[in-house]
Amino acid sequence: MKNIFAIIALGLLLSTAAQAQTLTATDTTTLQTDDEVVVKAGVMFAPQGGITLNNLKAGFSPSLPVFAVVSITAGNVGITPFYNMSFNATGIAIEYFASDNLGIYGVVSKNIQTSGMYSGIGFDTPVANNAAALFIEFGTDNTNTYVFYGVFIPLVRKIHK
Repeated sequence: MKNIFAIIALGLLLSTAAQAQTLTATDTTTLQTDDEVVVKAGVMFAPQGGITLNNLKAGFSPSLPVFAVVSITAGNVGITPFYNMSFNATGIAIEYFASDNLGIYGVVSKNIQTSGMYSGIGFDTPVANNAAALFIEFGTDNTNTYVFYGVFIPLVRKIHK
């Protein structure tokens, strides 16, 4: 089960990257024109709940990860390298904006101090006048399979347009 999520996430990442004509990244604003590259940097909060599918008896588990992010968007594709300050992990998310109301993304991350790896696929939709995005994500690490749901709240500043 763990490998299937990794394969799906990798396939999503590769197919999304292949569709991009220029380097891009996750952003919750409306779709950009194909020739416009926008780079933003800052912090993103992701209040969320999670369920470990391998241990349903444990129930819902809330968390509030904090990420340092660089967001590069062009057209309907985005790439966001990140550092997860809450779990000491680095990673990347690649998103395809299917419409102004739906993003589909793949994410992979690696814990810096352990052998812990995570991969997942998710869907998001902008809320609060594009200031945040609701999401649901399905993923796996070295031992468990998860479902996360919550909101991405980016506090970013445009550094290139």
